[in-house]
Amino acid sequence: MKTQSRMLAGPEQIVFRDLKMVRQWCKMPYPGHPRGCPNAEGCKFFRDDIQQLLANAFKISLVWVEFDLDEQEQRMRDRQPSWTTRQCRNLLYWQNKVRKELRWWAKYLWPEGKLLVGAEGGGVDFYTTMRMLGVPLDSMRDLHTVRVIGIVYQDGLKQPGLFDYNNGR
Repeated sequence: MKTQSRMLAGPEQIVFRDLKMVRQWCKMPYPGHPRGCPNAEGCKFFRDDIQQLLANAFKISLVWVEFDLDEQEQRMRDRQPSWTTRQCRNLLYWQNKVRKELRWWAKYLWPEGKLLVGAEGGGVDFYTTMRMLGVPLDSMRDLHTVRVIGIVYQDGLKQPGLFDYNNGR
């Protein structure tokens, strides 16, 4: 696993999408779920306040963990030769480890910060945001490297002098 972070100049570097559109994406069919995500109606990641929350933060960073899904598939295939590709790539076998790494890394980088995961449910478009930062994400159909992304922020109203984004102080 490889962990990276990027300090942002401010919330304006994060691309947001309309919340109604985001909720419709969750209802799109995918393998094994012809009516979309079974948790779409009561999703814990649906938040209406993310844009406002980040607008009031005076320190924002993106933290992500890169996980090689092809390597995971090969490791599982060595253990279970009869498994299908879908079984070998199943997130039940790797997701918790990656999330734990993300939480640890966010706390290590920023002990006073708060980690926000699942920000897509609040309208954050990570595909566009990461591409603008020079880190393009793989599409779901051609997924080789999984990047689990979190936003670390520090509460409080923006106050000049508290944090200089250009100098990293």
